[in-house]
Amino acid sequence: MATYTSRGLPVQRFPAWLKPSDIALNISANTSAFGSPFTRSVQTVELPGAMHMLEAGFPPIYDAERVNELRAFSSRLRGQAGRFLFPAYACRYAPPLAGLPERVTMLPLTADNADITADNNVISADATQVQMETTFTVSSCPDSVTIVGVLWFNSQRHPMRVGGYIAWDDATGWRHLHTIVDIALDGETSVAALTVEPPMRARPGPATPMHVHAPAGIFQLTDAAAANLRQSGRAVSFSLSAVQSFPLVVSA
Repeated sequence: MATYTSRGLPVQRFPAWLKPSDIALNISANTSAFGSPFTRSVQTVELPGAMHMLEAGFPPIYDAERVNELRAFSSRLRGQAGRFLFPAYACRYAPPLAGLPERVTMLPLTADNADITADNNVISADATQVQMETTFTVSSCPDSVTIVGVLWFNSQRHPMRVGGYIAWDDATGWRHLHTIVDIALDGETSVAALTVEPPMRARPGPATPMHVHAPAGIFQLTDAAAANLRQSGRAVSFSLSAVQSFPLVVSA
């Protein structure tokens, strides 16, 4: 992951074999509220800087080699100084490396596939396989929360949907993760207008690979002790608390 750097430390990939037993990946808005001591009325101001917060717990680990690998991963983070790539859908395959598109997985198509209907005009009767990943390309981004593009293929197994995630890499290779809050789809042309949150800090272009099946974000620990390994007998438990990270941008 040499494409990503932060304070000279390479951004690490989270161990692909470690799947969370519980996870919270939610947007934390940057708001400030003031309550009048006289009238008790409240004024709320929304500020830039909304981002995803991550809380994850993992099942007990009994394999000593896995424990050592995880301990090395957490040690390399150096507390809040390090960054790591964490998948939004933790039970799917590992996210692609910086600048690379998602892989295309063709699955055998059988007559007993519950996702195939008689009125489906995408899959013909003589088809023998179907693509698992959704394919979406960008046409334009008219504002900081809208992505317009073409939904070439919307997988029946893992479709793009409201409440799902989408990610891409900017020109420097930094991975941006967003939640899809609305989809306006033209059924005849397959043109889709996505509304995403939080507002984009970098906008994808027509040549930008979009990650719909395996989106991910770059995170940093919330404090120096937020990656916690705890041993009880032969079992080792692990949990972490992290916040989405963005490179520092200074403009004149």
